[in-house]
Amino acid sequence: MSNIIIKILMTADIESLINFIQYFWFENRYSVFNCILIYAQRPGAIMLADERQWEERYGRHIKPEASPIVILKPFGPVDFIYEYDDTFGEEELYPERLTRSKSLDIKEWWANELISSLMDNGILYAEKNFGGRQGAELIIDSFSHTYHFKNKEKTTDCCITVNSMSDEGAKFTSILHELGHLFCGHIPKGKYTPKNIHFPDRKNDHLTINQMESEAELTKNLVCRILGIKLSNPYEYLRGYTEENGKLPDVNFYHITLAADKILNLIPQSIVKDSKFNNNGQVSIFDF
Repeated sequence: MSNIIIKILMTADIESLINFIQYFWFENRYSVFNCILIYAQRPGAIMLADERQWEERYGRHIKPEASPIVILKPFGPVDFIYEYDDTFGEEELYPERLTRSKSLDIKEWWANELISSLMDNGILYAEKNFGGRQGAELIIDSFSHTYHFKNKEKTTDCCITVNSMSDEGAKFTSILHELGHLFCGHIPKGKYTPKNIHFPDRKNDHLTINQMESEAELTKNLVCRILGIKLSNPYEYLRGYTEENGKLPDVNFYHITLAADKILNLIPQSIVKDSKFNNNGQVSIFDF
């Protein structure tokens, strides 16, 4: 358990971790230690309770395939709790949340086609139950991953992990967002990053979380607009990363446009031909 805590404290975004601990310490009175354990297992958790509490307080039941979150039990070994997306019931308590797709016309098979393109280009894809508030994460590890794809052995340290609770449309847009982080240069290139994956080194820009999230999301929006993918509210996610004056932080549109171009080159032709782009006529990059 202590190794998990050390790893989280060394790798997590501290501001996000503190906010997570603060919320569930006040909401559920979980200890700081248990909050960090929960963060390691469900960093996007939105609501937590044990099986009895879900049934008696909220009239919800645990999904048969759900995996419990393990925490330490006072004066005992361990206890098991569940996140909101591990449950089902007649009433949706959180009908609008991150893992719900905000896209209106992404087809289910597009996600699988895009995932195949990632794997073919040396970007490992994985899925994990993050909970109801986190769509995906991008990691470049300090070690290599070896996998087989199309009868070829590939080595990489670059991995995109998507929330397994998301629908196919949300998975597709989550991948685009994480690729935005990658190609905008928000994460340093690793020792085993494939040579065909080119992105700038912007560590000297000292970007804030608000700037990086805004650039990644604007890149995703631009790619969706070019492909003719309509988003119900393309600026919804960005509202959480505005400055104190309510405005978006300073972003680099040069890197956003270059990143969008690199992502579009990863989009399989099967998706391009099937998208609405062919029927949209001219597209303005400012028309989101």
